[in-house]
Amino acid sequence: LGLAPVVVEDLIGRLAQIRRELGITIVIVEQSAAVALDIADYGYVLESGEMVHEGKAPDLLRDPRVMSSYLGKSD
Repeated sequence: LGLAPVVVEDLIGRLAQIRRELGITIVIVEQSAAVALDIADYGYVLESGEMVHEGKAPDLLRDPRVMSSYLGKSD
């Protein structure tokens, strides 16, 4: 919370690079679903501590419920 967008972009880019280079799993907890799902293979969407959606990141990015509730988009 409160990180400058440039810092977030740099950090996410570095994490993605580490994951590619080392082939390791990284768990990211991020308030911005768009940021997290952009680099994720698989995602879990929590609301008030409850898992409300899960699936492959590309599927979640296209899910109308996720789009309208967490990405600010609609069909």
